[in-house]
Amino acid sequence: MVGTPRSPPGPVGSSHPAAPSWGRRGADRVGVGCGTGVDAVHPVHRIHPDQRPHDHCRVPPGRRLGSGDDERTSRERVRAVAYVWVEDRRRAIVEAAIAVIGEVGLAKATTRRIAERAEAPQSAINYSFANKAAMVEAVFDETTALMLSALDDVPTDGGLVATVRAVIEALWEETMRRWPLERVNAELAGWAVLHSEQRSPHLWYDRYLDAVRSRLAEAVDAEPADAGTSAAPGSATGSADPVALADLARFICLGVDGISSHYSLTEDRGLCDPQVELLARAACALAESRA
Repeated sequence: MVGTPRSPPGPVGSSHPAAPSWGRRGADRVGVGCGTGVDAVHPVHRIHPDQRPHDHCRVPPGRRLGSGDDERTSRERVRAVAYVWVEDRRRAIVEAAIAVIGEVGLAKATTRRIAERAEAPQSAINYSFANKAAMVEAVFDETTALMLSALDDVPTDGGLVATVRAVIEALWEETMRRWPLERVNAELAGWAVLHSEQRSPHLWYDRYLDAVRSRLAEAVDAEPADAGTSAAPGSATGSADPVALADLARFICLGVDGISSHYSLTEDRGLCDPQVELLARAACALAESRA
């Protein structure tokens, strides 16, 4: 039987056997295989006949594999832990990719560099993503979510005009605060254009537009009901006009993006801040024209 102790003969002339030795299947296995060596130190933990080799690390002695609810619960727990672990690893790789792309650009952001930044083996990227394009798409989704998080705290209870200004200021401040991330977005936008068969660039921009438009729509919905009873249909104080709000949202997004592009060339915020103010005034005037 595996793990059965053997007692070699004692010294010559001695009537007492030597201390038990576990031989190659015992003491020599400590730290080998599963890394526990419990079968060498504690005989009670020797492998049970109903267990596969190394199952003593997972299943208590005497308990048969496939023991109903216990096994199902264990498998569900393992799957849950594995899922969390995979998601954590994917997030670490995405964060590393954002950092590397921001430093050297997408063309030089090799999987080897990204893996080194994530402190993970290169094979982890291959395991977590189908290919590099899938990883880039995950990065695209993450950077977009980070930039749009600036709109989460924009108040919409002050009316459409106030919300328009708040949206523009929030987007611009977030762009300046996360400027390296904006550079990554520019790289990814170029990649999306060149690889439109994998990720159409309008999908990202539609997400951008939808986020801005939804904030404007919330501002319209927050207008007092009595204020909209005598207003013309589609006005800022009446029912929301999706088309007009979409145009206003696109005007805001294109304006902020244009100023961001100018900043990427000059890196002079003193030149760009006045342009942001002019954009805000123009957008607010368009919002007021809806009344």
